[in-house]
Amino acid sequence: MNKYLSILLFFLCFTATTHAQQRAKVGLSLSGGGAKGMAHIGILKAIDKAGLKIDYITGTSMGSIIGAMYAAGYSGEKIEEIAGQLDWDKLLSGKPSFYDVNLYEKQEYENSALTIPFEGSKPALTTGLIESEEIWLQFSEIFFPVKDVKDFSQFNIPFKCIATDLSTGDAVVLDKGELVFALRASMAIPGVFPAVPYNDTELVDGGIIRNFPVTDLKEMGADYVIGVNLFAGLSHASELKSAVDVMYQITNYRDAADLVKEKALCNLLIEPPLTEYTAGSFSDVDTIMRIGNAMGEIYYPYFKHLADSLNAIENIPHQVEGRLPENKSITVDSISVIGLQRTSDESLLHILDVEKGETYSASDLNDKFRRAYAGLNYAYTYYVIEPSEENHGVLKCIAKENPSSHLNIGLSYHSFTNAGVTVGYSWRNLINNQSYSLAKASLSENWRVRLLHRQLFGDKLNRGLQLSMESDRLNIPIYEDSQQLYQFKGIFNNINVEFFQLLNSQSSIGVVGNYFFNSFNPSISATTLKGNLSRFSVNANFKHNSLDRRNLPRSGKNTELKISAGFSRHYKYDLSAFNAGDSTFTISKPLLKFKFKHDAYQALSSRWSLFENIQAGYIANSEDIVFDGFFIGGIQQVYNNQLNFVGFQDAQITTSSIMSFGLGAQYKMVSELYTLLRANIGITDFDNPFKKNSFDDATFVSGAAVSVAYYFSALPIEFSFMYSPNIDKLYTHINIGFAF
Repeated sequence: MNKYLSILLFFLCFTATTHAQQRAKVGLSLSGGGAKGMAHIGILKAIDKAGLKIDYITGTSMGSIIGAMYAAGYSGEKIEEIAGQLDWDKLLSGKPSFYDVNLYEKQEYENSALTIPFEGSKPALTTGLIESEEIWLQFSEIFFPVKDVKDFSQFNIPFKCIATDLSTGDAVVLDKGELVFALRASMAIPGVFPAVPYNDTELVDGGIIRNFPVTDLKEMGADYVIGVNLFAGLSHASELKSAVDVMYQITNYRDAADLVKEKALCNLLIEPPLTEYTAGSFSDVDTIMRIGNAMGEIYYPYFKHLADSLNAIENIPHQVEGRLPENKSITVDSISVIGLQRTSDESLLHILDVEKGETYSASDLNDKFRRAYAGLNYAYTYYVIEPSEENHGVLKCIAKENPSSHLNIGLSYHSFTNAGVTVGYSWRNLINNQSYSLAKASLSENWRVRLLHRQLFGDKLNRGLQLSMESDRLNIPIYEDSQQLYQFKGIFNNINVEFFQLLNSQSSIGVVGNYFFNSFNPSISATTLKGNLSRFSVNANFKHNSLDRRNLPRSGKNTELKISAGFSRHYKYDLSAFNAGDSTFTISKPLLKFKFKHDAYQALSSRWSLFENIQAGYIANSEDIVFDGFFIGGIQQVYNNQLNFVGFQDAQITTSSIMSFGLGAQYKMVSELYTLLRANIGITDFDNPFKKNSFDDATFVSGAAVSVAYYFSALPIEFSFMYSPNIDKLYTHINIGFAF
């Protein structure tokens, strides 16, 4: 390596002397490479350190993104800082994060293995799997300081990027217009990201035709070309590990021949050793950036000698900091909406809550557009700013509705409910604008059915009315210590009318009217008695959910507080098996219930998380009727009135009062494989906690569990061993798939 650098340095000094009358122009070309493109950053840092002024930049795909940031004015160090803070899972997921989704949408969000969108009776297909909402917004924020620049030659460093015409397969050189559009087009890997509309055609990844755009750099006027190429040739099929890898391989078929010509035009060709990584290696971004930094250090002497030689001809110092325009806010002069077909512009503007004459930063705008996207009505919602006078502009809101309906299919196995297949069909705006309707059923021995309709209203669409009906067939076991005495085989029906007020996207308060009807057929030894019970109730609740994901969360909180009163409590028993006829009675005292459940998660590092669980429940006037009480035990909540408590099986404890506290740790071993430790303690069967001696006859309970889990979005899996000294028995607990 040192030998080749010496030759290059000698060539540079000789050439600089022969061109003493004019300073040579230096161009930098950055190839595409997906995740491998993070290695470009180390080269930029070395160029900054050497004080080498770059006069032109070209890039394709990831090279266009890194190149555009540098051309706009970001230093190599700042680009590294930004890249290190990006949530790549969120960027490439193609959907809102669970954290951002509206509280009432979280019940069904990410709760199925397969989702098929429909427009009318036909599946709705797109040109890519990932709509990339978050990429649009991240680009808009990163390039907000140059939002007024529509000619890329006017950047601090003139810039061009390459895309491919989807109609003809020809290269399209992008050097004017909206920078964010140009970058999205340059990185639109076919089959992964949708094509980007452009004039009367559509654009996709430039890597298909020109992954290493050195020719364009020469045409801009570069005399010396530094090229960073990340494409080492086509990969063997066995090396392709993801959909991104496969699509990236396909895009490189045609470019492989062009690469030889482009490499020959470089005065200095840098090829970081990244053969063990692929375009989809985003989990290895930190390692790839370290390799880029090491390559930058190797080539630093060349950059330094080149800078010194050029400055000897004409001293034009390289300005590392201060090249980027000040990131100012924008005052919105007017607002327009582009792209909506089925829903009104006013609905989107209500959600965005953007006003003419107000001033917003890029962060402000991104928060508003993320909130609109997280409402799940839109496939994407992003913006461009058309400048008018200084720090003023027209805000153009670009949006596309999600398909009007979705078919969701999920598989599950749970130690308590056994195996099942869940099928759900949902509609957006079926009855009215800003409404959501659902029909869902779990096909199993313990079947469940849910019908739901929710309507949002109010100036900010932060109030709603939700009607629901749910019917469950469950076998509720009754235990004495570890011995199961019998089961209640019953059908549980709930009809709810709920009015709620969203305090923010993660919290709400609500009032619910409920009608509960249960028919049961308990098996007790050799005899059988049948019966049913019913009641009306009213409850007030508070809900909060800021978890980062549904399964195996790493951060956030999930809190529920409910206070209810039940009336018109009717009970009927068929005692014919005992030659006693029917027995019907009504309880005049209201059933008063308090329930509190709080789970909190704290990420300590990328691998470790701690979590805690606090639960409290108390029921007055239950009259020892089993269906009025709490069912305690298990790891995941699968039915109403259940409170989780590790060490006991689901519903192994039935009680009218409980207070418990639990702690746990979660460790990410490799990929998405986790191990979890849980422990909890609690007391049950206490009297009114506000009375004297109310805890004298309470029962102390404790338990622990060790689990192994795999976070697979289509079918999460968790296997646990549980133990409680109260019953001195080891249990296994299995949960596969999604809770109803």
